[in-house]
Amino acid sequence: MKVQSPALSLSRRAATRFALSCALIVLFTSPAQAFFSYNEQWAGANMEGWKWGNPLRGTGAVITWGFMTDTTVPGPDFIMAAGEPGPGIIGTSNITGLRATFDGVNGTGAFDTAIQNAFNTWSAAANISFVGPLPDTGLPINDPGAHAPMIRIGAFSADPTHSFNNGFAAGFIPPPNGGSLEGDIIFNIDKALQIAPGIEDVDPIQFWLGNDLESLFVHELGHGAIGLGHPSWDGEDPDLRVMYVGDFTNPSAPFCCTAINRQLHPDDIAGAVFNYGPAGDYNNSGSPDAADIDALMAERNAGTHDPYYEQTFDGLVTQADVDFWVTDPSIANTFFGDTNLDHTVNPTDLATLTLNWLGAGGWALGDFSGDGVINPTDLASLTLNWLNTNPTTPATVPEPHTLALLAVAAAPLPRRRGRQPQKNPPCFTTSRPITPRISNANPAGSNSIATPNPRPRNSALDRQLRHLGRIIRPDPAHRVALATRRTRLAALLRGHLLHHHQPRLTLVL
Repeated sequence: MKVQSPALSLSRRAATRFALSCALIVLFTSPAQAFFSYNEQWAGANMEGWKWGNPLRGTGAVITWGFMTDTTVPGPDFIMAAGEPGPGIIGTSNITGLRATFDGVNGTGAFDTAIQNAFNTWSAAANISFVGPLPDTGLPINDPGAHAPMIRIGAFSADPTHSFNNGFAAGFIPPPNGGSLEGDIIFNIDKALQIAPGIEDVDPIQFWLGNDLESLFVHELGHGAIGLGHPSWDGEDPDLRVMYVGDFTNPSAPFCCTAINRQLHPDDIAGAVFNYGPAGDYNNSGSPDAADIDALMAERNAGTHDPYYEQTFDGLVTQADVDFWVTDPSIANTFFGDTNLDHTVNPTDLATLTLNWLGAGGWALGDFSGDGVINPTDLASLTLNWLNTNPTTPATVPEPHTLALLAVAAAPLPRRRGRQPQKNPPCFTTSRPITPRISNANPAGSNSIATPNPRPRNSALDRQLRHLGRIIRPDPAHRVALATRRTRLAALLRGHLLHHHQPRLTLVL
């Protein structure tokens, strides 16, 4: 049995109201698009609006959210849908009751976990961070003072004569939508919710037991937080996009919501990136770069825990966030030691580090620890990941002179110090979400390396080490120190570097 419940996506402007039907909203997307961005459709030549934070398209944002208090009522000018009389909801918000009912069936904390998962899902897709839950003001919906938190989540009984009575939830799109209900999300407390059992994108949701909470909320966040609307059908059957609710202009289009979907479709991610830029792109350059990782490490060092830089959903900015930025496929997808962020640690990176040895600089110059100086700590990071390569990038063949370069870099050098009118009426949906940012990669990018086969005596490695002794001639007082340094360097090189006469090392991922 296919069920298509009318997904609810609302927008309104307090001063002037006019409505378009859901069918007309879909018509706006003709010809078919992979995603529907309100910014793209309505912002005009200046590319501003219908998103949070900086109104300019492609820039990141930090969004606060929280639950409406149980005493919250609709404001006197609040209407759920233009063209329908009354607010569409009755009584006061009752998130406490909705949570208790849901947790009573699914376990304590299940409701809040599903809500948080949905926020994490969108945050993982683009340069957008969510902070919450924060305390609510308790002011009526759309009260002029009810702007904090930015997204307020409530649960009301529906007016049985209103179209909202047929829906599970309503999401209001971001500024400049008008009024203070921009981004707010309202659940229909009279509709059952569940954690639907089964396999993602395969098993259908048994709607007679309730809608899947996490899937539903991800869809509504697509409206309220991301600024996405309902796209028209683009030929995929079944259509697995979170924001798809059917295409009423195309009789061949499939129904929406035919299977559990808690993963964002690539088109949903593309829409989020279109509005907010890619994840980790703090300087809004269009892609994560060395300046972004430098900014992240500076925030880590400062200890102020600006949520704009937070990557691991723990409310802190720590080394874990740096590790995630560097190694996760959704951002840099590389290793510590990769100065040019080309997904491999190779002689080019070593040459850059050597050129800037003991000087001041950032990641692009070889400072992988963020302490402001290119020093042995950075050399150790590069060495540990030597010739590690992202699978999508061709491996670099080591050159015979590489070991000599590394030996020179490790030698003592002179120290250098430094450092509108309303455009969208209610449409009603069931939906779905990407997995929160959890990387299977080694957090520090420090893939372990197996010990190479025994090298032949008098190998090129020995010759490089003897050459190191000839080119660095200390006075007698430093010979003991140099001998110790050479011994340690020999162990480092023999234990961690490839030699061009030997087979490639096995990487244990």
